[in-house]
Amino acid sequence: MKKTIKFYAVLATVTVLFSSCITATILMSALATKERDKIKKGEVFEIPNGTVYYEDGSMLSFRKYGSYVRFDDYDGDFTIITPDRVYQCDHVYKTYATDSNKDGKYYYTSLSRVFPVEWYRWDKFADDMYGDENKAEGSMNVAGVSCISFTSYDMEVAGYKRIFMYQEDRRRVLFRAIEFKSSCHAEFEVPADYEESEDKVVYSEFK
Repeated sequence: MKKTIKFYAVLATVTVLFSSCITATILMSALATKERDKIKKGEVFEIPNGTVYYEDGSMLSFRKYGSYVRFDDYDGDFTIITPDRVYQCDHVYKTYATDSNKDGKYYYTSLSRVFPVEWYRWDKFADDMYGDENKAEGSMNVAGVSCISFTSYDMEVAGYKRIFMYQEDRRRVLFRAIEFKSSCHAEFEVPADYEESEDKVVYSEFK
């Protein structure tokens, strides 16, 4: 009789724990969906304005929580993302490719260095990409701000207010922010002397 009672007690405990895990997973999934929806509506970052200078010479600028984003690459080319359109500009040929941003998909793109939702706030750090091996969550000071960081067996990343600040793949630092300002003075219009090209906008979304 005692063994039977003990068995059901253990079974009940396992059931509660399993149910809690399922509930937590559902809540995290719902939270991730909510965050993605906010990003696609232009609420990309968690602060209204910002400018981030990276070690490789690139720069991220944004206004109105990221509804206006500009990313200047180290080679001089730049990308502008607005609520209506996205522009990829070639500074050598003074041309640009453009596409509609009505569905907000360009806000959630590696071009603007948005810290991937899966790597932010919850413990789903790249599970789909890296698995659970040696996964750890912590903090890192980058460019004078305290960032949330995640580490796997071969990757370390850090973000601040949903801004991608740091990435290392164990062999080298892929990029690192060296200065952060909570203000923005960037232009979000294509220069008047640039001409539209027939090229298509290159789109690469974090999965």
